[in-house]
Amino acid sequence: MLGNIDLEDKIIILGDFNAKSPEWGAPTQDRREECLVEWAAALDFVSHNTGEPTFIRGDTRSHIDITFTTQSLASRISGWRVLDHEALSGHQHIIFNVQNISRVPRRQVSVVVFSKYSSCLINGMSFASSSSHP
Repeated sequence: MLGNIDLEDKIIILGDFNAKSPEWGAPTQDRREECLVEWAAALDFVSHNTGEPTFIRGDTRSHIDITFTTQSLASRISGWRVLDHEALSGHQHIIFNVQNISRVPRRQVSVVVFSKYSSCLINGMSFASSSSHP
């Protein structure tokens, strides 16, 4: 999996990793934490957790649900938070905002000169070459 990720990609990974680490707010760490921290560092992933517990059941609170993004997307993430209402599974709902990622501009059909286009099709010429001629 490591070899297939282009670090320029804008990737969000969220999950119940069952790993405790001070890096994402847990007061202690466990064995899974070391592997996960190394994996995230190797891929230059950033954790967006702010220290709020993401799992609550009775008196048990833990920080096992983690949100990672690639470095190229990290600055576009804002407002990460754990919602303060009952989640039936114990895993709290996490929400955040992703600022607009550039979109492919839509074509404006109204500016297409259909007579030139059909002329190109009829004459077998490319539209690009005919559009450069008056």
